[in-house]
Amino acid sequence: YGRLYETFFSSIPTAHVGGNHEVSSGNENWLAYERRYPNDYVRSLSSSFLWYSFETGAAHVSMLCSYADFRSGSAQYEWLKNDFARVNRKQTPWLVVIMHVPWYTSNQHHPMSEGREMMKAMEKLFLEHKVDIVFNGHVHAYERTHPVKYGEIDRESGIPYVTIGDGGNREQFAIPWKKRQPAWSALREFAYGFGIFEILNSSHAEWKWIRNNDTWNVNPHTLTGDRAIYNRLHKFWE
Repeated sequence: YGRLYETFFSSIPTAHVGGNHEVSSGNENWLAYERRYPNDYVRSLSSSFLWYSFETGAAHVSMLCSYADFRSGSAQYEWLKNDFARVNRKQTPWLVVIMHVPWYTSNQHHPMSEGREMMKAMEKLFLEHKVDIVFNGHVHAYERTHPVKYGEIDRESGIPYVTIGDGGNREQFAIPWKKRQPAWSALREFAYGFGIFEILNSSHAEWKWIRNNDTWNVNPHTLTGDRAIYNRLHKFWE
């Protein structure tokens, strides 16, 4: 994987968060991840390469670790609280969070219990600081939620969560979904692909999910699997 993407990573700005394979696979304990995917965490006043933030265009992006202590009073929690407080919404109106394990998922193979403790510790903080959107991986599938707050759809103050763990893996899809799709789950699908989040201005952004042109595409007549315009001021998808 590293050799395959070396040219890409050397020419295109990229940002990463670690997942379960980095901490557990072969007892690596973050050693390979730290050396192969470095980040400038000190610049964001972080004490660890496992969580950091940066600004790009009109967005402040906070990168979190699902596998480090996230409880109130922990180094990661206190850093995030201060990081959110430092955001200048006039300069970077969009506040984006990225972490590995989703809090909201209707997947049976990777259920919500895997991210529940982190959600209990940090969801209030996300809502207080009006996080605009959260991106996750981990689940080898695609799922987008409606704006959600404490498990319920809330189009005034909720946060949309996008699980975009469908880039491809030798383990294939995280089958199955839970039989009953929750009301907050807007769309879920087993297909390989990628997403593009384009910030249009201080209030609107476009999200597109593009399926790969391969044999796993459930709808070979179109590659665009999902498209939504998000209004961060009114918290809804169009």
